[in-house]
Amino acid sequence: MNYKELLIYVSSDGSDKNDGLSASIIQDGVGPLKTIQAAFKKIRYYRSGENQGIDINLHGPGYFPGSARIIVKGGRYFFDKPLILTSEDSAPISVEPAKGEGVVFDGGVKVDGWQESSVNDVSCWVTARPDGFESTSDINQMFVNGARALRPCYPEKGFLSVVDPLSEEADKYWNAKQGSIRFKYMDGELQQFYNIEDVEMVAMHYWIEEHLRIKSIDEESLTAELLYSSYKPLSGSWGGSACPYYLENVFENFNKPGQFYVDSTLGQIFYIPRDGEEIDNSEVIIPQIPQLIYFKGDPINEKYVQWIKFENINFEHTLNLWPGDERFMNNNVFKQKGTQRRRCGGTSQGAVDIPGAIFMEGTVNCSIENCTFSGLGWYAVEVEQGCQNIRLIGNEIRDCLAGGFKINGTDSNGHEKGRTGNIRITDNHIHDVGKYYHSGIGIFARNTYNTLISHNSVHDLYYTAISVGWMWGYRPSVCKNNVVEYNHLYNIGKELLSDMGGVYTLGPQPGTEIRNNLIHDISSAHYGGWAIYPDEGSSQVIIESNVCYNCNCSGFHQHYGKENVVRNNIFAFGDESIIALSKKEKHLSFTLQRNILLADNSLIYCEGYGYSFNDPGLLPIDSSMNLIWDISGDIKIAREKSDTADVVQGGAKSMLTVDEWQAKGYDRFSVFKDPLFKDPKNGDFTLSDDSSVKDIGFIPIDLSTVGPRY
Repeated sequence: MNYKELLIYVSSDGSDKNDGLSASIIQDGVGPLKTIQAAFKKIRYYRSGENQGIDINLHGPGYFPGSARIIVKGGRYFFDKPLILTSEDSAPISVEPAKGEGVVFDGGVKVDGWQESSVNDVSCWVTARPDGFESTSDINQMFVNGARALRPCYPEKGFLSVVDPLSEEADKYWNAKQGSIRFKYMDGELQQFYNIEDVEMVAMHYWIEEHLRIKSIDEESLTAELLYSSYKPLSGSWGGSACPYYLENVFENFNKPGQFYVDSTLGQIFYIPRDGEEIDNSEVIIPQIPQLIYFKGDPINEKYVQWIKFENINFEHTLNLWPGDERFMNNNVFKQKGTQRRRCGGTSQGAVDIPGAIFMEGTVNCSIENCTFSGLGWYAVEVEQGCQNIRLIGNEIRDCLAGGFKINGTDSNGHEKGRTGNIRITDNHIHDVGKYYHSGIGIFARNTYNTLISHNSVHDLYYTAISVGWMWGYRPSVCKNNVVEYNHLYNIGKELLSDMGGVYTLGPQPGTEIRNNLIHDISSAHYGGWAIYPDEGSSQVIIESNVCYNCNCSGFHQHYGKENVVRNNIFAFGDESIIALSKKEKHLSFTLQRNILLADNSLIYCEGYGYSFNDPGLLPIDSSMNLIWDISGDIKIAREKSDTADVVQGGAKSMLTVDEWQAKGYDRFSVFKDPLFKDPKNGDFTLSDDSSVKDIGFIPIDLSTVGPRY
């Protein structure tokens, strides 16, 4: 028998009444389909017993055993609902563009009917809200000729400040159970804005942002009342620092080219064109649906979506529904297990409540390769419970409101069939994301195992680049044997949020390795701009042969954990220190050996809120055989805080000498010499032949293959 692959064709000129078996229309009923949804439906039909007597190959005799390619002719395909794939679609099926052609799967709708107008003494365009939108507030993104339009902000640059979060609880910080429903503002910063309920407040505190609507402003008491509560009280960080915020969709600041303003009272959209844009030949798209593809498997009953591949497809323009929206909370597709949901302004760490525009559960042996994702309202791709052997290879994710990839399965208390692992995330380029959900993460791997995160470039976002693990403390975790290697991570944080890392981990992770990554330029708002950050309970992680530099806190920081191994790394130029430990416990926290620690007039070691260098007993750090230097020539090895100091920078402190440091048991066999890098201040850590690194057994780190390989 001559088995042949089934070819199904899709074209914007086609019809879903056609057979899909030819690239061009041959006769009535014979030609390409119009939608990708119809293509999968047609494959189901051809795989069934209902296709007797139909020559589905068109290239000679043969039999369709189940393998198929969906060839999509170039063009933009607007989705008015997501493509839903179930176990009935399981077959070796690839979706790809016709050779040399570009294909866009678009979750938006074209907006027309624009007319010339004038607002705030500026010429603009205006049109009515398109049909199909339940609320004008859904329109918080717009794209003109492929470029994102921006909502007018107040202030245009910088931030306003919450003077008092007016929390109902004694605890006004992160541990409070409720947020703020009112707050005091600084005199002169707020006013009675036009359509004030259309104005959106974006507040940044701790490691999250909040999206709030202002109900009213009392200019006498300098108090603003919110339509709903914030997730946490509006304090900036620990210790009561001011919470910075800005406002979006402010009519009074609608005056710059490329801005759009949505007026719910009039039901209209206004846009100020950029140079060269003309009202009669501009394409304006507003996202209309939140998800494009839903791989809807059922892992508990072993009904998997299998063997489906999307390749070289552009995914664009999906709607942003925020977690407090009733449609969001009542839709089973969007619900994320194990996260907190209530009507409030924010989401927890890493924008964890925000799903993916492509969503997988109960999915096996499927892949998304060489695709692009842009203008999306949520994460790009989410791989949820019961997924195995998923390949996310060679994609570009840019200009999205949340993060890039989000991976999660059941934890150690969940159903074993809901576990997720054996994921390959390699050679992707993720950048300029977190546009709305600033706490979105580039690659967010929570409860997963045997996952490879390799050769990716992640840059220009406001929170962590790569996060692995989702267990606080030492409770049992399914997270193990994950590898984070050869990634280039940079321009992270941008001084907007706090408590972040280039690579961040949580909980016990035996067999997990972080190696051969290039991480630099990490900057937080209040605290916590770290290159590699093992957070609460991170244990049994090997951190090896990474190059980390230019952090506004430390190159390596461990909150608390045990038995981590940190070896053969280069940590350079942390504004606070090179190495930091926040909390001492009655075990070995980490081993630090054969590393190069290079400062520029900063501390080498920094103690934290729960650890002092003068604590008696077990040393939490086993440090030896390191090469330590300060390019100023003055090594500031560590500073010992007073008994009353309770934060890293607080209290009276005295500088330890190297001899005093070694007398405590640290770095007894370390070398204090210039490593002789070629140009470390400009990121060139090439070692001179005369370097003393041979004295500590340091192995030079090859960065030539860091980042995507194609």
